[in-house]
Amino acid sequence: ASPVQWAWENRIPLQALSVLAGDAGLGKSTLTLHFAAQWSRGQAAGALQGTPTNVLIASAEDSAETTLKPRLRVTNADMSRIHIVQMRKSGVLGGITLPDDIEAVTSRMEELEARILIFDPLFAHLSGKVNSFKDQDLRRALAPLAQMAEQFKSAVIAVLHLNKDEQKDILGRISGSMATVAAARSVLLAAPDVYDPDDPARFLGHSKCDV
Repeated sequence: ASPVQWAWENRIPLQALSVLAGDAGLGKSTLTLHFAAQWSRGQAAGALQGTPTNVLIASAEDSAETTLKPRLRVTNADMSRIHIVQMRKSGVLGGITLPDDIEAVTSRMEELEARILIFDPLFAHLSGKVNSFKDQDLRRALAPLAQMAEQFKSAVIAVLHLNKDEQKDILGRISGSMATVAAARSVLLAAPDVYDPDDPARFLGHSKCDV
């Protein structure tokens, strides 16, 4: 047995898959970019503090040039350590597809000695052959990510949305089947203030911490 090491102290473990979930518009992407900047400078509280780290970001919703890079610069990221990952297939540049492109992503992680990999949002990167509501399909797509995290002692972070079924408990509201929650060692939930939904302040809580 060995002690848990954290990319973000007590919240995002290394050698594991973590989930950041919440409704749209709550700043989940902003938070991941904030920490990407901190990791790139070695300033995030945790095992990587003092060690500037290469970060890979796979984003399916935001433009690298007009959104991601400007936001990262505002947070003083070391841009030499931030890598927006895409795939070129038949001459066309596009997003990462899981599990099809896992070998290429693994190779890039190894080449850059990266310790952080962010998928935002995760389900936008799933192959059309993967049914996100079937446990078996999701396990097949997520297992290589967990193995990669273990192999490179890295943190893999998946951003997910919530479904509309308010009758379920909070873990049951995370999009897709429960296989995603089961595969993640840490699940963080972003939420507004229920007493003042218009307040710009946000809450971030641990819904699961299985480490």
